[in-house]
Amino acid sequence: MNAMKSNIYFNGVSSSVKADILLVSGFLEGHTPFKYLGVPIVSGRLSMKNCVVLIDNVTARIKIFGARKLSYSGRLILVNYVLTTLHSHWATIFVILRGVLRRIDSICRNYLWDGSTEYLRSPLVIWEKVCTPKCEGGLGIRNSFYWNAAAIGKLAWWVYSKPDSLRVKWVSHIYLKGHDWSTYSPKPDVSWSWKTICKIKDTFLMGYSAGHWTYNLAGYTISSGYHWIRQPQPLVTLYNAIWNTWCVPKHTFINWLIAKEVLQLKSKLFLLGISHDDKCLICDSAAETHSHLFQYCTYTMKILGMISAFLNIRLPTQNTLMWVQAKPWARLKKKVTNAWIQALYYYMWRQRNQVRIEGMLTHSDRVFHEIRCIMKTRSFFWNQYAKTSREKAWLTSISS
Repeated sequence: MNAMKSNIYFNGVSSSVKADILLVSGFLEGHTPFKYLGVPIVSGRLSMKNCVVLIDNVTARIKIFGARKLSYSGRLILVNYVLTTLHSHWATIFVILRGVLRRIDSICRNYLWDGSTEYLRSPLVIWEKVCTPKCEGGLGIRNSFYWNAAAIGKLAWWVYSKPDSLRVKWVSHIYLKGHDWSTYSPKPDVSWSWKTICKIKDTFLMGYSAGHWTYNLAGYTISSGYHWIRQPQPLVTLYNAIWNTWCVPKHTFINWLIAKEVLQLKSKLFLLGISHDDKCLICDSAAETHSHLFQYCTYTMKILGMISAFLNIRLPTQNTLMWVQAKPWARLKKKVTNAWIQALYYYMWRQRNQVRIEGMLTHSDRVFHEIRCIMKTRSFFWNQYAKTSREKAWLTSISS
């Protein structure tokens, strides 16, 4: 160990013994609380005051990297990065207060939906749903509560699977005192952190079997523990249609919101008493619902008709993404068509907001041209997947 980077900590040791140990080891005496990987280490229970450094770290990272105004998809990437970095520091080390976890999640949630760490309105999708895999309808952000529990679960797994290790022998001598770990219950006078570890141990107990972690034959990992404790949700129908690298990320995020039908359209605002009517801002002929704006609005249908003619595909106006997903087409045709439809929905949402804010609607020909230009830039990526001469010819015709 590097004496310049290490300290030694004492408890219940006489001054003479302390002096001898410091002389022999060459270390300096340290005092609690101190920080390890940016997290405070204290002799007792962590308090909110001790964990302010964690909260400030999250806020600072978001403010530094999120200084530029980012789209929803950009904010999603940043939130994922910040939480993943933070979670890696917790691995098997810290029992974090639930209040601290709630505050960290609150900061990330606020930034995702509003671009700032403080947000007073209700988010479009609850955080628990956001923290589910994309295939289950979420955004794939890690749930901090489950991740910290899975990290502490590794400590419990060590006690269960490595009885000969020095740290487990120490735990057995201080706490277990010959009791079976699988049935052990902590005494009332033990530390809060040890009680938490025992409680998490009980949560994962069904996954332990004859010294093995049944969820992963290679042994317990924080990732496998996370998936064990998290309750899986049904797979969503349009997962593959919405989340794929063929589409523009900012288009994908809006299409995710459309699929969940959570956009603040006038039909919803009218029911809440915020809008004086529920008529579509673009055509003013029907209630502004998700199905109307993105399927039945005459403006949407006109642009969709232009896309159909340009791609030489007869596209239906209803459930277009699902229809494309169900077609037995080659991968290239299906993915490219899907990207065009996602772009249409994104621009429809943008045009709707432009009418609301500026009172001006762009001509449908101009919107189609903008979509076409965006799709043309994507064609450089799509070219590598054109395998047949027919696919290459079709891709060339829609990329000119």
